[in-house]
Amino acid sequence: MDPVYRNIKAGSGADVSSDRNEILFLYTQRWVPGRAFEVIGSLGGLTLASRLAQKGYQAYSYAGITPKAADMIRKRSPGLLAVCFYCDFDNIGAVKALIRAFSGEPFYRLVGGTQTMHLTPEEAAGLGADAVLCGDGEESVLAWLERIKTTGIGGKAFPPLPQETTGEKKGHYELLPDFSSYPVPDDRLSLNPPTALFSVISARGCPHRCAFCFEGGNSKLLRPREPDAVLEEIRIRLYNTPRLRYL
Repeated sequence: MDPVYRNIKAGSGADVSSDRNEILFLYTQRWVPGRAFEVIGSLGGLTLASRLAQKGYQAYSYAGITPKAADMIRKRSPGLLAVCFYCDFDNIGAVKALIRAFSGEPFYRLVGGTQTMHLTPEEAAGLGADAVLCGDGEESVLAWLERIKTTGIGGKAFPPLPQETTGEKKGHYELLPDFSSYPVPDDRLSLNPPTALFSVISARGCPHRCAFCFEGGNSKLLRPREPDAVLEEIRIRLYNTPRLRYL
C-alpha cells in the first residue's frame, strides 16, 4: 500500500473515548439558484474533517441548502459529538436558524468561518452556539473538542481559548503561517453525492481588498504553498479517490 495513503487514512490517530465521536463540518445556505456549492462541496470543511480524522475522530464534511443540512444533522444525530458551522456574511441567518432548531439536541454547536472576525461579543452570543472560534481551525477546533472531553463547558475548569469569542471578549483571529504539516483533504470524508470535481487550495489569505470579497479584508496576509506540495496533494487525492477527474 502507498505509504502516503497510510499516513492520511481516516481514523489513523489515537482513539477518542466517547460514545459520541462524530464531528460534522457543515456549510449551508438558504435556497439559491443553481446551488453550485453543493456540487463543489466545502473544501475548508473537508480540510478540517481530515485533520480531526487524523486524530481519531469520525469527521465528515457536508454542504447543502438549509433543509438538506437539517436532514443531514437529524440523520447523523445519534453519533454526533459536535456540528461545526461555517459562517460567512451570506449564510449567518441560516446558521443561526439551524443552531436554534437543534438547541435541545445532545451535541455541541461550534461556529467558525470568515464572519467570526467581525462579530461583536454580543452578536456572537446571539448565535446561541456553544463556541465561536476565529481564524484557521486546525488547532482551535481540535483543542476545544479535546478539552470538553474531560472538563465540559462552563465554569473555571474551562476558560475560553484565545481564538474563542464569548459574550465578554473577542477571540484572536488565528492565522497559521504554515499548514504544510496537516493532512491533505480526504475526499472520502465528504457526505455530498460523489462527483468527479475537486479543488485545491494553493494559498490562504489575500493581499487585496476587493469590495465584493471578504477574504482580503480579513487576513490580508497571503500564505502561499510550495508548488511541490500542491502537486503532491493532487497526486494523493487522485490515488485515494479514483473517481476524481476535473480540477
